[in-house]
Amino acid sequence: MGRVSFIGLTSWPIGRPAFLRGNVTGRHVIALICRLYGLDMHVSNAAIEMIVTDPRHIDGKVDHWPAQFRYEFGLAAALLPPFDMYIVEGVFPFLKDRFSYLWNTLFERQSSGKMLIAGSNRVADLNRYCDRAIIVNRGRVAIANDLKKALDRYPPRAASYDVQKEFDNELTDDLL
Repeated sequence: MGRVSFIGLTSWPIGRPAFLRGNVTGRHVIALICRLYGLDMHVSNAAIEMIVTDPRHIDGKVDHWPAQFRYEFGLAAALLPPFDMYIVEGVFPFLKDRFSYLWNTLFERQSSGKMLIAGSNRVADLNRYCDRAIIVNRGRVAIANDLKKALDRYPPRAASYDVQKEFDNELTDDLL
């Protein structure tokens, strides 16, 4: 048995699809984040408006947002606080579009030198952001200092709950 201790500001699980639900607007979410982390509301609103593809949705209720906007807003909101440790659960933006390029550039700058815990079945994400691996296999936990060897021995496989598949399904539903 072991224990991991960390002192610092830790992010919420970035990329989790159920992060944004309910009868609130994007402005409410931004206001909450600003209050929790002592951020300037005007700067935070401007940052989100600059990052997302279509900022017109920010004033609408979260439950009425298209899946693509919900995804972008959730990721963009995680860039507001200056965390010491980032937890990413799911898929990093990977499309060849403005949002993905901007988010990845800002995330790399903001997370540089910080701790990152990422759960992804996309090898490209793991290679881009990670240098070590924690492997959970048949109830045992091991730490591998060589990411490439760990990925060769334990290749990622799609989970029964696939975040990308859920996102694609929501996006398809929005287009119909």
